[in-house]
Amino acid sequence: MGTAGTGEATLTFKECKLEGAPNCEVTLTPAKVRTEIVEITAREKETGLGLVGELFTPKEANFFYWTSKGTTCGFKFTNVGVTGSTVAVVGPQEGEAKVGALAWQEGNNVTEYENAKDEPKTAQLVWAGNLAEMVAESQVELESKEEFGAFGPAL
Repeated sequence: MGTAGTGEATLTFKECKLEGAPNCEVTLTPAKVRTEIVEITAREKETGLGLVGELFTPKEANFFYWTSKGTTCGFKFTNVGVTGSTVAVVGPQEGEAKVGALAWQEGNNVTEYENAKDEPKTAQLVWAGNLAEMVAESQVELESKEEFGAFGPAL
């Protein structure tokens, strides 16, 4: 039996774009990751309210690999590794559901969070020695199609 609030997943990326190069095709490999429910603390400092987040840490050395091609890319890469970890904001949910929402918001290249042990940590993605940012929205669904969520059903 695992630790509550943790798991493993495979992230599949679709409709990926490179900012500033609209006609550049970008392909990302599926990412095999470990997951953990965390509290995003940067907002808590500003408002007194933290956000529930999900930490994604790669099971392998690289988070994912990406390849670019197209006439407007300005550069072409094949299987370039991105390292590090990232935290997505867990969408609001009143109870368990079959589909959940996650969002990586602009400005998330470094995310401060606390894990279940209240230890302060930092997540960041790195590409070619530079901080990388992922801005995305996703829907999450279990392969089993069972309901899940950060909150249990109403009693």
